[in-house]
Amino acid sequence: MLTLFVQVSGAKRIFEMGSAIGYSTIWLARAAGPEGKSDLYRRRCGESAAGEGLFSARGRRQTDDVRVGNAHELLQKTPGKFDLIFNDVDKDQYPASLRVAVPKLRRGGLFISDNTLWSGKAARPAAPDDARTQGIQEFNRLVYASKELYPVLIPLRDGVAVCRKI
Repeated sequence: MLTLFVQVSGAKRIFEMGSAIGYSTIWLARAAGPEGKSDLYRRRCGESAAGEGLFSARGRRQTDDVRVGNAHELLQKTPGKFDLIFNDVDKDQYPASLRVAVPKLRRGGLFISDNTLWSGKAARPAAPDDARTQGIQEFNRLVYASKELYPVLIPLRDGVAVCRKI
């Protein structure tokens, strides 16, 4: 699905916020082609090492930039606009991801977020101590209230929100 969105949108400059082992990155990068550029954030060094192994096995490209750190800070520090931003950070950080990503997205670009149904929890009242579910719920409210985005929530697996910047 990510490959299709890259191909249909013509995305060449991609920023991925969060990735466990780099699986989604491979599909995004392959779809962008040899002239595409991927910026990948990793939260933990162990994940980065696992991702590097997967990249080696699948043929990492010179244009892929794998960085460890805070996704929001890295995105803000990276100059320019992106054609596609893929969001899969810790779920309690989703509202902050939206606030950081939208200004860095070109008009017509896609902001895609994974896990937006959150095993159905997003449709039920969250427990007071469930910050992850609350984060997903707030994120969903924000994208549908935004005047800058045209959102669609796809009920595939754990839910994927695809937002086009207007």
